[in-house]
Amino acid sequence: MYNTKQKQLLINFFAENNNKQFSTKEINEYLCSKNKIGQSTVYRLISGLVEDGTIRRFRGSNAKSVVYQYVGSNHQCDKHFHLKCIECGLLIHLDCEHMEDLNSHINTEHNFDIDISKTILYGMCKACKEKEN
Repeated sequence: MYNTKQKQLLINFFAENNNKQFSTKEINEYLCSKNKIGQSTVYRLISGLVEDGTIRRFRGSNAKSVVYQYVGSNHQCDKHFHLKCIECGLLIHLDCEHMEDLNSHINTEHNFDIDISKTILYGMCKACKEKEN
């Protein structure tokens, strides 16, 4: 995929918001209103960035929705677990040796292989917990 001005705008949008996930509707609303990029261009660019590993596609809050998040140079994103805040949508890349132990335990003791590339643990981040109290 060519490196166009529109592509760079999309990459910048994701890079500036790298701990958040966005639906195509949210991406379109932001980019189309600010930079006059057409919807079809946004969809094409998203597809290309998913294909080359710059952004990742995740399931949204319901089974039918899809959201996207910046990966950037962290192309090993499918090799670790993720934590997602159910309040603010923050996604934490959990590259932690304890999770490797958990994965190994589940495999050995329960004879179950986890697909880490699709594993997100849902809960509440520190900032949202503090707001709640």
